[in-house]
Order: sequence, then structure tokens, then C-alpha cells
Amino acid sequence: MEVYDPRYCADLGDGYIVKWADEVEAHSYGHLCDVVFRRSADAPIRNLNAMQVIDWTDAHPNTSHSDIAVVVDAHDTVVAGAVLLRQTMDYAGNLLQVGRPELVVCHPEYRNRGFIRHIFTLLHAKSHARGDALQAITGIPYYYRQFGYAYAINYDQQRVVPFAKILKHTDGTRSMHLHIAEADTYAAFIALYDADRLSRGLLCTTPIERSYFTYLRKQSQAVSTFDPFFLVDEEDQSVLGYVLIYRGNYDANVCVLGAGLRKDVGWHSMLTPLIHALERHRFNIRITNPAIDALTGVSFILDTEHPIYEQLSYGFIYTETPTYAWYIRVPDYQRLFDAMNPILEARVAHSSMQGYSGELIVSCYGQGFTMQWHNGRLLSTRNTRPPMMGEGAHACMPNDTMLMMVFGRKSLSQIQEWHHEAWANHPAAQLLGILFPTQPSWFLWLN
Repeated sequence: MEVYDPRYCADLGDGYIVKWADEVEAHSYGHLCDVVFRRSADAPIRNLNAMQVIDWTDAHPNTSHSDIAVVVDAHDTVVAGAVLLRQTMDYAGNLLQVGRPELVVCHPEYRNRGFIRHIFTLLHAKSHARGDALQAITGIPYYYRQFGYAYAINYDQQRVVPFAKILKHTDGTRSMHLHIAEADTYAAFIALYDADRLSRGLLCTTPIERSYFTYLRKQSQAVSTFDPFFLVDEEDQSVLGYVLIYRGNYDANVCVLGAGLRKDVGWHSMLTPLIHALERHRFNIRITNPAIDALTGVSFILDTEHPIYEQLSYGFIYTETPTYAWYIRVPDYQRLFDAMNPILEARVAHSSMQGYSGELIVSCYGQGFTMQWHNGRLLSTRNTRPPMMGEGAHACMPNDTMLMMVFGRKSLSQIQEWHHEAWANHPAAQLLGILFPTQPSWFLWLN
């Protein structure tokens, strides 16, 4: 029986079994998440993750209870688990299917037994079987490197603006209010959202399909997701743009996960009205930390190149945190580059290597790939296993640095400044630079 088969289970010894969850085990897994992810061992259990798992198993268009892998003991108690979500990534106009492990959990009393490694074996097998080109996850620093992941896509940068530091409106300043985007307004909302994500030179972005939008507005009860809103002019009731607002709080802040304006409106005149609208909206946010009495600011959690961040540098008081990143895993370069073929050929066609013919052999020290080009066409990509030291390759890139290049986070020259194992001969360096230019991304999670 294949590992990804819903009936699969394996004996781990001492009464423990790794398997795909049934509905009862899925709900037990959600409860385990609430037990483990509390702020402290004596904090009350708040059922936030259990509600999320119920959403996933009952209504979510991109997952079900059979996408949850668990380890159970001899008494059928769930002691570890994780879920595999499905999501689409728009990579420069090419749609890539992504497997997203989420809510990875193990009860503290059962750690250091390899249970999470067994769970990831199931998740990766299912992701590969359904045709995903890559896997993506956020979470514990370094931990997921054990399973083949590397930080490869800039995720977000957080800037917090206190409400008390924002000047009140002056005469002539436009004001706005937030209007929830209902399921039947999908077309109008997605026109604003797509215009924003596709117009700012971003590499990796997230299409929001109608099924997910409908799930958000009609079925989802979980706190750990966002709601879509229109930004509406108070005077003439015209739609100015959109904003994505997290349902719960982050520290003492309202969280904005995305925002965009229509073409004829700029953030220079709209950022202050937006923050005022968010200040009024704060009473609709569910505060999930009992230690916080009230929300006192807005946390913009956006891509590093978002125009709001440029506007914040002109007269706003804020604090910021370092840019975070997505862990990415690519077990099959051939599958990934086959899916990316149109954009790779287009990049060569619009470069100084137009009409290129030749072979590109890249070693990732233990794994690698070979591309065969002819007259500017990528005829084939093959997964290869070059010698460990990279003999015979045209370029050598440790796997984590190769992923940074593929997903636009770092250039070859930037990587070489701090990674001595990265090198390429002149033709390979030129071609790699053309195939994988540096470019910002905004890959928004759809939980």
C-alpha cells in the first residue's frame, strides 16, 4: 500500500502507529494543538486550533480530515500530527501547485522519538503523488531544515503603527470606512486584489479562487484567518480599494495582511484614513490573549516592497521587525522546471542569450539537475546526482542557495559573497542570472 493511501498505517514500535486521520482523530488532533500551543503550560485551553481543524475537515476547499497525518498510541490517543493544505502559487504568471504542512505538533511528553519525521514522510508522499511542484511552511527556526526545507522566499515584514501617534483628520482629508466583502462580491473584490498583486513586479503571489473566498465568507468560523474588506469613500460611497484583516490580534494590534488601492488613488492621501478606519474596526477583532485588554495599534504584515511601507517613512511613527521567510522544499527539480518552462524560455528570449543552445549541469552537492537548451527552447530538464564534490558540473550551489535563486531572494553574486561553496563558470553564471533574477514576492497563506 502506498504511503499516501488514506488507509495507510505503519507500526512505529512500542504501540505507536503513524497513519492518516479519521474524523475522530482529526478532532483529537485539533485539541492537541490547543493543548500544546498555549502561551504557557498553565494557560487555559481556548479551542482556537480545534475550531480551525473543524473548518478544515468540514468546509475547507483545499483540505480534509484525510490530509491530517497523526501518530496514535496503543489507546488511540493522538500524540503528534500535522495537516497538508493545498494552495496555488502564481510564479510570474505560471501556476504552481504547493503542498503546505501546517500546525505541526507533538505532545511534550512524546518528543525526540522521531514522530514528526514519520509524519512528514506521509505528508511529502501525498504532496508528491498529487503533483505538487514544491512544499512550503513557516515556523520554528532551523527545525524544518531537517526535512529538506530552506528559507527561500521573503514572507513579510511587520511594521507597527500606534493609533495614538496618528494625527486626526484635517479639513479636506478624505475619510473611509470598511465594508465586508460578501461571497457574491467576489468578482469586484478579486479585480482589486489581482490588480494589486499583478501590478507591483512581484514574483510569487497567491491567487484567491472563488471556492476559497466563498468558504471564508460563508463557512469559516476560525479565528486564525483573514476577512476581505472593501475600502469605501465616506463622501460618495465609491470603492477605493481593498484590505485583508486578520480575525484575531497580534500582540496589541489589528493585523493587516494585504491592502491595495484602485489606480487613481494613492497611499499618500489614503494611509491615514485607513489607519483611522482600522482604529474603529478594532472592536470587531477577537482578542486571543487574555493579557491584552485593548488593541492600541495596527500591524502591517506585508511584502517588503509594499507602497504602504514607503509612505510610512514620511511622517509616521512606527516600529519594525526583520523580514521573515518561507521555508521551501523542492524534491524534484525536473517537475518544478517543467511547470516553469514558459517563463524560463521567455526570460531567455528577452535576454542577451536569446537563441541559446547548450547544456547546463548544476550540482547541489548530492542532488542536482541538467537542462538541455536548443535555439532558446528548454527541451528537457533531468534530475541528476552529480558527484558529491560537483565534478563535471557547470555550477555548484548548495541546495538552500539554489532555492534562494529560483525564488528570487538572492542572486548568484549575492550568494557568493557569503557562501564559498557556490560557484559557476561564466556561461552558467550568465544563464542562471537570466533564468532566476532577484525579485520580491508576496506569497500569502490561505489557511
